[in-house]
Amino acid sequence: LLPPPSPPPLVALTAAAASMHSTYTLQGHDLSAAKCIDGITNNDNGWNFCMSGLNVLSPWLLVELLPGSVVREARVYAREDCCQSKLSPFEVWLADGSFSDLLSFSAAATKCGDTMEPPATAGPHSVSCGGSQQASHALLRRAGPSRVLMVAELELWGVSGPPAPLAPPPSVPPAL
Repeated sequence: LLPPPSPPPLVALTAAAASMHSTYTLQGHDLSAAKCIDGITNNDNGWNFCMSGLNVLSPWLLVELLPGSVVREARVYAREDCCQSKLSPFEVWLADGSFSDLLSFSAAATKCGDTMEPPATAGPHSVSCGGSQQASHALLRRAGPSRVLMVAELELWGVSGPPAPLAPPPSVPPAL
């Protein structure tokens, strides 16, 4: 018998779009959700991060994935230059279908791992999403009152596109 095939290697999934609960406005600086899915995990220039409004209830970052994406892990990067505590605690949620399933935390939404309380470092802070969770949307949230969400990057890792079909079992020649 042949051993079962190895699972495909993890790849960074393509984020199609992103939005936030709210966006902090600072004249001359773009702190929008797009900064959190641009593939840049550091903020060398001091301004490559997204940021919610200040003192809001449960701020969130919503990422739309390409159809058929299968998420296995989320990696969250805090700012390198300051404010790493503005990431803790956080949760990552997934849903395949309407993003409203995530915003309402319906039964169609699945939480990845436990609520994370990472150390005050830039990260990445990794959260397992179980074996494989098909998802069209991912949500990073800091649950609770009077919060701010500051994130340098949210990366989702897994398998992009529809899952590959399983190979048929090897044929066994008939006994003579």
